[in-house]
Amino acid sequence: MDLFVPTLVSFDLITQSKSVAGVLFAIGSYLWWAFVTPIYFKLFKEVPVVELVIWRVISGLPLLLGLLFFRHKIKECFSALRDKKTFLLLVASAIFISVNWIVFVISVVTDRLIDSSLGYYINPLVTVALGFLFLGERLRKLQVAAVGIAFVGVVYLTFSQGSLPWISITLPCTFAMYGLMRKIMGVGSIEGLTIEMTFALPICIVLQGWL
Repeated sequence: MDLFVPTLVSFDLITQSKSVAGVLFAIGSYLWWAFVTPIYFKLFKEVPVVELVIWRVISGLPLLLGLLFFRHKIKECFSALRDKKTFLLLVASAIFISVNWIVFVISVVTDRLIDSSLGYYINPLVTVALGFLFLGERLRKLQVAAVGIAFVGVVYLTFSQGSLPWISITLPCTFAMYGLMRKIMGVGSIEGLTIEMTFALPICIVLQGWL
């Protein structure tokens, strides 16, 4: 029995460390998205929105391919594409994230960051709803309380705005649906994003040539 104790303890520590790392990465990504990304896109205010998204794909795809190459994960991309259901889900997720990117950039360059902020505040509520409806997830009491507080905050901000702007609706819906697609397909984050950008690349090249 004693032989299993170190293994169980180490496994528990690994699980906890992964959970902590996940929370830290989530906080870091949202802080980056909230502060650095808007400033970056604001510098290119005179550039057409579609062109900004195009270059995001064209410049980001080589980086992702490089990461997959060094991590020896290229084969997993081909494996995902061979499955018809996964392929269709990746097409859907590529559409959702593309729309999300375009709408976010529009909110930045048109000085509607409050609308996008409200949208990302609504996003967890939409995500919870999708998890409940499609994944059978249930909330604990404290989580229900947290969702309730967030809902009250959204209602207050909406009334303060006077209406619910289309940006505030589109951003959470597309991002939550994107998350649902990625959850269902079970493809790695980098692998999935690489495939999505690959799907978008031909369209981006054509549009860039046209622009």
